[in-house]
Amino acid sequence: ATENYLYLHTDGKLYKSDEGAVWSVVETSGADVEYLLFAMNNELYGVTKSNSIVKLSASEWVDLGVLPSKFPIEGGAVLVAAAPSGKERVFVVGGIDVEGNYLSSVWSSEDGAYWSEMTSGRQQFTPRAYSAVVQYGEGLMLFGGHGMPEGSITNAKVVEDAQLYSKDFGLNWVEPKAKSVIDSLYVPRYEHSAVVTPAGYIYLIGGRYFGGSLTDGKLYDDILRYDIDTDQWALAGTTFETGENRFAFTIDGVAFVGGGENDDTGVLNSFYRIED
Repeated sequence: ATENYLYLHTDGKLYKSDEGAVWSVVETSGADVEYLLFAMNNELYGVTKSNSIVKLSASEWVDLGVLPSKFPIEGGAVLVAAAPSGKERVFVVGGIDVEGNYLSSVWSSEDGAYWSEMTSGRQQFTPRAYSAVVQYGEGLMLFGGHGMPEGSITNAKVVEDAQLYSKDFGLNWVEPKAKSVIDSLYVPRYEHSAVVTPAGYIYLIGGRYFGGSLTDGKLYDDILRYDIDTDQWALAGTTFETGENRFAFTIDGVAFVGGGENDDTGVLNSFYRIED
């Protein structure tokens, strides 16, 4: 999402909407975009099939260069946040690289062209993919994800260190203070969504759980809410349908969640507004 529009890329086409109900095709040129990566400073960035990062300028995708070799091409948790410098930065946590390796890295950039690996040379958390990350106070909070599967993806176990905090925006990661740890309401999961509203709530939405058995791949429809002021987690409701890989974001002070997929209907076309 940018200041004015929501964007969606599917089946090789880019769509935009100003309120999420009506979508129109955006005609573009310049690159064959595989997927959208993030929006920052009111500009949209995508990744091509050749792993180059591109930025949309007017209606043309402009090539900014090839992504680093160990950059995640799928499953990375992406967040745009105002870093201590005051400038917006994009963070990509964990994920899977082009060789299929599960990563314990944090990549960051201020412009989409130059990327720094903030965890280079050290492992602060177990390798994982399909986590969710939000800005929490003056740092980052990381939820869930799964590790390298043993054979089949259905053997991909949820990581044991399922909630981590970084007070220095990705350099170091530790278990969060006790009062902010999710209680028994939360079943550790992956492919879930997370968003922080302007009112100070963290929302975790849906996702999937695997404990390592071929029969326990459960999808969730719950919405969990954390109040930063009171340090309390609560079940805020449900999305009325199970789902994973939904997109979640805020625009004009309002939080939205939508899209994704589930086992019953495949791709989901539902779109929700979260009201505190």
